Amino acid sequence: MPVIGFNLNSIKADVENRTLKGGLDISSTPNIKKIEKRTVLDMDVLSIGFVFETKYSPDVATITIEGELIYKTDDMKKILKTWKDEKKLHDDAAAEVLNIIFRRCLTKAIALSEDINMPPPIGFPLVKPKED
Repeated sequence: MPVIGFNLNSIKADVENRTLKGGLDISSTPNIKKIEKRTVLDMDVLSIGFVFETKYSPDVATITIEGELIYKTDDMKKILKTWKDEKKLHDDAAAEVLNIIFRRCLTKAIALSEDINMPPPIGFPLVKPKED
């Protein structure tokens, strides 16, 4: 597995307005902010900086998580070139990197949503009583 490290640098939860008129829309989005080559334990790796944001709309609350993912790959040059040219994560790495960011950050966002009294950012199964 090419992801060899995951570090969180900042976690912030803001409630702007607890009065809600109408529906609540919850969306979670990862954004890659930078990709750099680094050396870690004598290995060349990519440091992928990201911001993960969960928004409760309209203007209710925001959970923001910033961090860095350490990624080991043989396609380092291709990934760096795509980042330099297009400011996007190359398709070969995107699925794996974004899935890990989603999994790790949504887990944190669920706990934070409870702390700020907001619904979790993902739906949970709902058990209903049996109808007679």
